[in-house]
Amino acid sequence: MHITYLIFWTMSFGFTWIGCKMTEEIHRLAICLAGSILLIWGFAIAPESMHWLVEILSISLCGFLSIMERQIPS
Repeated sequence: MHITYLIFWTMSFGFTWIGCKMTEEIHRLAICLAGSILLIWGFAIAPESMHWLVEILSISLCGFLSIMERQIPS
């Protein structure tokens, strides 16, 4: 099994982290855009089991966040 998608995901999170630390807006935008392209590319070449795992985690996170939002008094 190729782990290229993990390399792309790691690079994308690294680029996004570096982009958040940048002070100039154009550099921040360019680096975060490169990070999101790598994230999408890594997800596209990932095996189907990783697609299912990411989908299950994202649905669980959405459910958890909606429960937490209902508990916060406004």
